Amino acid sequence: MSVDVKEPHPIQILISDFSQQGNNKELPALIRFSERVPTVGSIQSWLKTINRPAESKQYKKTSTLRIVEVLKKEFNHRTIKKAITLNT
Repeated sequence: MSVDVKEPHPIQILISDFSQQGNNKELPALIRFSERVPTVGSIQSWLKTINRPAESKQYKKTSTLRIVEVLKKEFNHRTIKKAITLNT
């Protein structure tokens, strides 16, 4: 019997890291998630589907680690907390 385990989404990694800081797990926007982070399925349902061009040398696949690095640079914990509290 195999279990289908999805790779963490870069946004999920970012929110997971955020929720581990201080009392962020108690924010109303995160309480509704059992692990205090949305599932990959939830995140994918929130995002608009992007039609990607066929892979070529021009469009190299970016690693998840690189995406997380860029997200953390653009969305620090203060920015995330502000966005979460404004939308609850």
